[in-house]
Amino acid sequence: MKTDNEILTLFFQLLNVASVTSGITGGIYKGEKPLNSELEDIVINIIYNKTVNRNHLQTGVVNINIFSKETQLHTRPAVRLDELTNLVLTALNLLYNEGVTGQLSYYLDSQKVFRDNDNTQLFYSNIRLDFTYKN
Repeated sequence: MKTDNEILTLFFQLLNVASVTSGITGGIYKGEKPLNSELEDIVINIIYNKTVNRNHLQTGVVNINIFSKETQLHTRPAVRLDELTNLVLTALNLLYNEGVTGQLSYYLDSQKVFRDNDNTQLFYSNIRLDFTYKN
């Protein structure tokens, strides 16, 4: 069984590439972003991680949150969040199909934009992925 951190690391490696890192002002993080950061950060979290079939198959849910600051007072940075979301989906090969890399396969479950509760000047695009890992 892959631990939460091992699954996070697999997704981190898929996103920590020049095509993504050069397109954001912040960084890519596992778990949470730096306190008080107002940069375009990407945060990867595990929501659910379960082993089925006696350790031969693992399923779960990963959240990828992409942060961006409002463009004007109380105005969602819609265009920029769309650009950043497409940057991530392209890196994960999810614009037109499901992603597969080695023993890990994943597909897009949903995408939605939210205002950050901790900093109301930030919004984030939440990408929810369902994944399967074959041990």
